[in-house]
Amino acid sequence: MKFIYLRVKGILYVELIIRKAHVSDAEKLLDYGRNIAEESPFLIITPEEMRAEDITSEENWIKSFESGGNVLLVAEIEGEIVGSLVIVRSVLVSVILERWGLRFENRTGIRRLELN
Repeated sequence: MKFIYLRVKGILYVELIIRKAHVSDAEKLLDYGRNIAEESPFLIITPEEMRAEDITSEENWIKSFESGGNVLLVAEIEGEIVGSLVIVRSVLVSVILERWGLRFENRTGIRRLELN
């Protein structure tokens, strides 16, 4: 699934890729998690709890989504994880502060996806 973002100020297209997370994403996902824990007051995990996480625990967390019907998706722009979606009996979405308020359009019939 790919979304294209059109920046209004100037003509610049940025490819947003949404995909399942892989164990190889552990370091990037851990950095992302620490970043959003500092940026957002809306998460259920505190910055202190995120700082206590390590690569091994992040790898195990990612592996926990390989079975059981749960889903962990990441959103990437130019190889950087800028958002995530966790579905575990409920839906949890997070986006880095820099990308809050962006509107994404795609070619799959979805008219608009606002990340706030």
